[in-house]
Amino acid sequence: MLLLVVACLLTILPLFTIQQWHIHAAPQPKPSRTSLLGHFDNSETALPPPTSPIHPLWLTSQIHPPFHHRKQHSHVLFKPQHAPSWTPAQQHPGGGIAVIYHNRLKLRPISIPLTSSFEHLVFRLPGSRSLLIAIIYRPPQNCSSFLSDFTDFYTQLSSISPCILLLGDFNIHIDTPSSKFTPDFLDILHCLDLTQHINSPTHSHGHILDLVCSSAPLSVHNLTLSDLAISDHRAITMDIVTPTPTPSQIRSITFRNLKSLNPISFSSFISESLSRSSLSTDSTTIELVDHYNQSLSSCLNQLAPLKAKTVSFSASAPWYTPDLHQLKCKRRQLERLHKKTGLTVHADVFKHFTSTDITALNTARSNYFSQIIHSNASNPRTLFTTFAQLTKPKDNITSTFTTNKCNNYL
Repeated sequence: MLLLVVACLLTILPLFTIQQWHIHAAPQPKPSRTSLLGHFDNSETALPPPTSPIHPLWLTSQIHPPFHHRKQHSHVLFKPQHAPSWTPAQQHPGGGIAVIYHNRLKLRPISIPLTSSFEHLVFRLPGSRSLLIAIIYRPPQNCSSFLSDFTDFYTQLSSISPCILLLGDFNIHIDTPSSKFTPDFLDILHCLDLTQHINSPTHSHGHILDLVCSSAPLSVHNLTLSDLAISDHRAITMDIVTPTPTPSQIRSITFRNLKSLNPISFSSFISESLSRSSLSTDSTTIELVDHYNQSLSSCLNQLAPLKAKTVSFSASAPWYTPDLHQLKCKRRQLERLHKKTGLTVHADVFKHFTSTDITALNTARSNYFSQIIHSNASNPRTLFTTFAQLTKPKDNITSTFTTNKCNNYL
C-alpha cells in the first residue's frame, strides 16, 4: 500500500483527504483515506493527538519556514517516512502551500510559471496514466487577471496529462451566483470540462470557498465534509479512483554465467572427464559424440550451473533494429570500462560512442516514420494515426456534444 497525503497551507484552507493509490496492479483497489488541514498556526497552537489509525496531517496557514525545523512538532508533522515540499506565500501575509506525502510514492514536482493572482503547487503521480495534482490558493483580494491566469494555468496542465485534480481555497462564493467571478468562473470550468464536486458550505459563514475539481478521466467518490473544530473551514474527504499501471510481462528464464568460467579449469575438467571414459575403441561415432556432449554438460553444470531468474519484458519500438541493439551493448561495455578504470581516455571513448549511438537511434526513428508517411501519402487514417503517435495529443473531448456546449467555445 502506498500512501499519498497532499496538504494546502493556506490563509483559510480546509482539510482535504485523498485516497491511497495502489501502484501495483490490482483488479479493484481498495483505497484508504488520509488527511490534510489548513488555517492552523504551527507557532502558537498545539497539535491535537491523532484519533484514528491513519496518519493525519496537521498543518498551518501561518507558515514559519522551514517548518520541519520546529522541533516541538517535527515528530508529528514530519515522520521519517514522509517527505515535505513547500512553497512560500507570494506578496501577502499568511498563505503558502505545502505537500507532505509518503516517500515510497514517487511524486514528481511539475514546474509551472508563477502567477500574480493565485498560488499553486503541482505534482505528478506516475502510472499508466499520469495524474496531476494541483494545489491552489487564491487570496481574498480581487484580482482582475485571475480568470485568464487560471485558464492559462489549466491549459499548461492539460498539455502534460489529461488526468488532472484541482483542489484548494479559491475564495470564490460558488454558492452565490451574483458574487464577483462566480458566473465567469463556473463558465470556465464548464468549458474546460472540469467537474466541481463541492455542493455544501465549506466555511463557517455558510459559503462554498473550497473546491475539488477533476477532469473527465478521474472518478471522485465518497466526498464528505466534517467540522474538526480547529478551523473555520470544514474537512473534506474523498476517494479518487485512477487507473493502475499496466503490469509488465513477467517471464522466468534460465542462464549460465559463462563470464565467470575459468578456461583453464574448464579444460582440465574436460580432460579428466574424457580420460575416465569407459568407451572402447569399437564405439560408434554416435556413442562418441553423445559421450562428448555429456562430458561438456557435466563440466558446465559444475563450473557454470544453470540459474533461474524472473524478468519483465517490454516490447521494443518497431524501429529498434538488431544493429541498434548491438550499438547499445557496445555502449554499455564502454560505460562499464569507464567506471571501472576512471581513465580519461576511456571516458572520451565512451562519450564519443554515446553520441554515435544517440545519432543512430534518432536516424532510425526518423527513417521509420518517414517511410510510413511517404508510403501512406494517400491514406489519411494512417497519417493521422502516425501523427498522433508522434505528438501524443491529449484526449480531453467529452463523449457527448450539445449545441450549448459548442456555443460556449465561440
